[in-house]
Amino acid sequence: MVLSFNMKTFSSFKRVGAPVRLCVSVVAIFAAFPVLAQNSLPDVFVTASRSEQAIELAPIGASVILREDILASGATDANQAIRMLGGVTGRRDLNGGRESVLDLRGFGDSAANNLVVLVDGVRISENEISGARLSAISPEMIERIEIVRGSSSVLWGEGASAGVINVITRSGAQAKGVHGAVALAVESFNGRDARGDIQVDSDSLSFSGQVRAYRTDGYRDNSQHTDDSLNAKFAFGDRQSLKTNFALFSESLDMRWPGALPLATYLTAPRQTNTPLDLGRQRQDRWTLTLEKQVGDALVSADLARRERHANSFQDYGFGFTESNRSESVSYQFSPRVSWTNDWGSAMASTVLGLDWTQWDYTRMSDFSGFVTDEKGTQRSQAIYLRTDLALASQWRLNAGFRTEKFHQTSDNLTFSSGLKSDPSLTAAELGLSHALNERWTAYARLASSYRVANVDELRFLSTSLEPQTAKDFELGLRYRQGVTSYGARLFEQRTHNEIAYDNNVGFGANVNLDPVQRQGIEMEGSTQLTRQLKFSAVAQVLRARLSEGTYAGHDLPLASKANVLLKAAYAFNADHAADLALRFAGSAPFGNDWTNTCSNKIEPGSFLDLGYLFKAQGSAGWAVRADVNNLLDRQSYSAGYTNGTCSAYNVYPDAGRSLKLSASYRF
Repeated sequence: MVLSFNMKTFSSFKRVGAPVRLCVSVVAIFAAFPVLAQNSLPDVFVTASRSEQAIELAPIGASVILREDILASGATDANQAIRMLGGVTGRRDLNGGRESVLDLRGFGDSAANNLVVLVDGVRISENEISGARLSAISPEMIERIEIVRGSSSVLWGEGASAGVINVITRSGAQAKGVHGAVALAVESFNGRDARGDIQVDSDSLSFSGQVRAYRTDGYRDNSQHTDDSLNAKFAFGDRQSLKTNFALFSESLDMRWPGALPLATYLTAPRQTNTPLDLGRQRQDRWTLTLEKQVGDALVSADLARRERHANSFQDYGFGFTESNRSESVSYQFSPRVSWTNDWGSAMASTVLGLDWTQWDYTRMSDFSGFVTDEKGTQRSQAIYLRTDLALASQWRLNAGFRTEKFHQTSDNLTFSSGLKSDPSLTAAELGLSHALNERWTAYARLASSYRVANVDELRFLSTSLEPQTAKDFELGLRYRQGVTSYGARLFEQRTHNEIAYDNNVGFGANVNLDPVQRQGIEMEGSTQLTRQLKFSAVAQVLRARLSEGTYAGHDLPLASKANVLLKAAYAFNADHAADLALRFAGSAPFGNDWTNTCSNKIEPGSFLDLGYLFKAQGSAGWAVRADVNNLLDRQSYSAGYTNGTCSAYNVYPDAGRSLKLSASYRF
């Protein structure tokens, strides 16, 4: 694989505006600032290798969002924290709810299916078009969030071409006894949020539980949204005997669907709807059992999980045409693994060997104005993987891994007695090399490959199955850490073959294998304590995703934003009061379905200001009160929009205007 960055590739960098250039300038001069607070960062462990390791030892571009930062930020849920603190591109969910589609590396309309989402290392990504739901995970549930960008199929399997997001939940209180919190919030558009958190820790048992009830009328007409969730997690024993974790999660979701608006209507009345009767309901339940036991130098672990999802929807197309859908899916995962460390004095190796078995079953009934169709689908997979991380006394580190996975897929339309079967066998590999230049600077390079198979929704209406998608990545990075200051930059290139996407120019239901796609970009992130009171952080991504061959050669991928920037400053007035100001910048992108890039309208770039103020009583208990104003300047915008392919019609999904949230929590 050849790295082929050139000036033309990044010529768009000059056009993405002052916010991006400002971010680059600030990150570039971080090293020039004295480190005013020399206290070390807290010990942070990541599970990017499916076993815990210190983040400074991981030669990959892993980012970690810590619990205390999430709680202090005012983030409503895990999805918002990933966007507000991790700087990940978010696009409005077409259903109009709180869930934003996360796009790590410019996959546009298929972003959700190229990102693996995990909770405590267990996959919750769906085998449907619907992405994994993170908006139901309340801040109190979270211990930390890990974000790994780039191909990650060696450890996490299919669908990890853009990367992996792993939400680690709390397993008990930090001190023995009973602790917890209650939180209430009110926000614009008649939003109400009530949360409760309880933590119990004793010598023999840890328990963590959370409940939540969320209600809102939504920014637009017919965008009411209710979300109720319950989470419980038990942990007992230790690794010398048998450490056991058992977690339960349940969510019930009701949502109205405001739908898209013609561009002309959006410009004059962005809050109205043309679909006043459309709605959806969803119920999701899952449980996870994790076992760990230390056997000599080896740690033997296993995850067993079950997830069940029920979804219903109704859509009124007008002129007497309606459609109702009901679907159910059940999935199982069993993942045993063993990890061990070998210390030879001059070198140390950490290795993990594991197996993944998954089973997914799906049924769907659709009623289109009296015409009923029944479908069912299955997916089975068995995988084995091996990954090792070798540290040498010479400050060199090498990591390498390999995975092979066998699939069996079926997609059957029972009404028409038709169906598809597919049995692909796929492999992934990775090789990384890093070198500590000195105590502060580390340089690294990484090669990786990944794969994805078409899901049941992408196979609907097709007479032949789609080819598996494969991708190859090359990445160069530089990382700096000293005290409370850290920053990094990386260049990446990804070449994807048989990328699975929807192309409306081919025909109705036309999910296809695209001609080769090339992604090239720059990612930067950093944070530093500029003064004892002022902390600054920045995350920026500039990329271009384009088809490199075939009919659309040289054209940008629809809905793939060219830039994303988050600049954030936090100022502590004293021990009790603090404020933060964030600037978010989203770059332009072609409209969905604009494969030829010939439409005169584009999804416009936009800059947004968010302001927050926090009062927090000192100590582990007491009140915290926070006020947030998002989109302070009330900028009118949309992050998702589609054309009919001939550029004669445009439909957009408006984002919310200025919104205010007042929240209060009490910890005990």
